[in-house]
Amino acid sequence: MTTQILPIRRKLFLTAISLFFFTFTFAQAPNKMSYQAVIRNSSNAPVSNQPVGMRISILQGSASGTAVYIETQTPTTNDNGLVSIEIGGGTVVSGTFASMDWANGPYFIKTETDATGGSNYSITATSQLLSVPYAMYAQTSGNSLPGPQGPAGPQGPAGNEGAVGPQGATGANGQNGISITQSQVVGDSLFVTLSNGQTINTGHVRGPQGVQGPQGATGAQGPQGNGYSNGTSNNQIMYWNGTAWVVLNPGAQNQSLTMCEGVITWANGGICPGIITALTCASATNSGTLILGTEASGVSSSVPYTGGNGGAYSSQSVSSTGVTGLTATLFAGTFANGSGSLTYTISGTPASSGTAGFDLSIGGQTCTLIRTVIAVAVSTASCGATNVNNPELTYGSMTDQDGNVYKTIVIGTQEWMAENLRARTYRNGVAIPLVTDQTQWATNQNNGTTLPMMCWFNNDSVTYACPYGRLYNWYAVTSSNNVCPTGWHVPTDAEWTTLTTFLGGLYVAGGKMKSTGTQYWQSPNTAADNSSGFSGPPGGIRYANDTFLQIGYDGYWWSATEANTGNAWFRHLNYLNGFVNRMNDPEAYGLSVRCIKD
Repeated sequence: MTTQILPIRRKLFLTAISLFFFTFTFAQAPNKMSYQAVIRNSSNAPVSNQPVGMRISILQGSASGTAVYIETQTPTTNDNGLVSIEIGGGTVVSGTFASMDWANGPYFIKTETDATGGSNYSITATSQLLSVPYAMYAQTSGNSLPGPQGPAGPQGPAGNEGAVGPQGATGANGQNGISITQSQVVGDSLFVTLSNGQTINTGHVRGPQGVQGPQGATGAQGPQGNGYSNGTSNNQIMYWNGTAWVVLNPGAQNQSLTMCEGVITWANGGICPGIITALTCASATNSGTLILGTEASGVSSSVPYTGGNGGAYSSQSVSSTGVTGLTATLFAGTFANGSGSLTYTISGTPASSGTAGFDLSIGGQTCTLIRTVIAVAVSTASCGATNVNNPELTYGSMTDQDGNVYKTIVIGTQEWMAENLRARTYRNGVAIPLVTDQTQWATNQNNGTTLPMMCWFNNDSVTYACPYGRLYNWYAVTSSNNVCPTGWHVPTDAEWTTLTTFLGGLYVAGGKMKSTGTQYWQSPNTAADNSSGFSGPPGGIRYANDTFLQIGYDGYWWSATEANTGNAWFRHLNYLNGFVNRMNDPEAYGLSVRCIKD
């Protein structure tokens, strides 16, 4: 990963001006050495008046030799970024500075620095001690070299064994301890009687019996792990998500309670794809039944078929004869006698609910693929989350291909979405694959493939749909199907730079782009004023290994520009500062998306 400015992952440059001062007297040498260095950031500006973390090692033999002494220090830079330390005066990690054998060189000094004051050392410098510290060497030396070791002296005679002292007198017996001789519960108190005759009230042993609350009604479990029931308080409605009951907050006026993609929501209008239930043909000798499950629009399926006498079928694309807005694409194949596999794709957005029929030619006969379309709601309202947009600015609006409405904001010469993208289909109606499975999400990283995928953070649309939006990998973002609606596109790296330059540069633009407060951002949400109206929330990230992290702490938005093979540029905001970071990461990651007007 490369970076220009990083609050947490930032790169700094260390300009080390190594100045060693050896102070000594003939009576005794001090066990310290002076060291100075200048700390500079990526713009070559001094890091001034800031504590830095340093680890100093003395290596023997070579620049990669054994560390015979290690210590740590946390000095503070001055106005010019200069730090001054005394080696030997820090916190010892290993070794003894005072006992160093300076004659047994050469020696090298290795410094490791964390410019944020911690112990995440990312800057390393190693230099040779070209002259032995005189006072330290002289402290343990003679005229020049130590003399030979003298012979061992003879062992002295063993001393006489001393006499055994007399036994001391036996001490007096201690007093008997106090014990409990009786206990009794009276009312709500426990009374105990001690062996000295004293009775003690130990206090209450039980509180009064509480009043039993009213029993709530049990909700009815829906089919295939989805259902809803009336709650017992505040007229709440709950639904079963396959693992637990989830509370659904009350909807707005004129909204209906509906389900899409396994999630129940209050929303207005629209429908989702339904279920293909059967295949019927004109001839009884070539008829059968397909048993299928619920499918997303645009997802290809290959399913078993039984009961026919076989026959070839060609690649076809036909429209529904029952529900407008749907198209079926049948891929070429052949049924064996009595069994086979039908591979097809259903795409489009149904205009109504009902039963759709697709007339297909299989084995020279006309067959009908039956699809039951279930009317459910798709939200067409703006996200509407509080404390996101700037109430002092004037926003426009746009609608994506799924009917979701977003606020927009003009910043300089550009018009941006002021909310994160939530689209589940491309501009042409083809569904973007919704992937919750960990192994499937990691496919691109593990196998080097480029499969487009999307998800909700932590696979939880109820909690994270608004204001965070969906997370998309870069292959979905740059698909030729177009993830942004007509008239809009995913911004290039250059278009992101135009935005941040207009807002004053990378050092200050982040605060102008972040939504304010700590309802969505973690405290302190430094420098956030949302003066640009960009209203960026901290949507987090899904890594290629399926790990979800950083919700509330970081916001990440893709660009359409590839940095190098397998990595693409994006922009990053953090809760601890007002920077914008230009970075690149693997294209298999899941990040947020903003569209910019053409």
